[in-house]
Amino acid sequence: VTGKGRGAWETTAAELDLGGFDVVVTEDDVRAPKPDPEGLIAALDALGVAAEEAVYVGDSAGDLRAGRAAGTRVAAALWPKDAPGERERFLEEIRALEPDWTFDRPADLTRLFAPWCRRGSEKVRQCGSARVCLTGVSSPGTGGG
Repeated sequence: VTGKGRGAWETTAAELDLGGFDVVVTEDDVRAPKPDPEGLIAALDALGVAAEEAVYVGDSAGDLRAGRAAGTRVAAALWPKDAPGERERFLEEIRALEPDWTFDRPADLTRLFAPWCRRGSEKVRQCGSARVCLTGVSSPGTGGG
């Protein structure tokens, strides 16, 4: 689920060689952008995943608000916050949203969820599809997700 339009998403995905996704929902696919939960709900429906079984990872307060409004658990990605004081300002901004997790690096996210993904074929399918949740996180140099 990205705040980018379809064309911008396709360019970014190709330039960064992001690989395939089971579902991509762009701003062109919804009536209202995040923090409206419409895009997340559409992605969850397309994946056949219940909101309470999903985690939405984002790097903005709008991402976390969208996840909460959609009924998912939420995690804050801190790794794109590298400018002096940016991480601290972001953490203060999202404090009231009470993210379920904060991740300093992508590896931290992988380390937490990898054991869950290995349990049972149904969970592997869901976990493999969870990459759609990561599109709320800006890739280096893309200016937003």
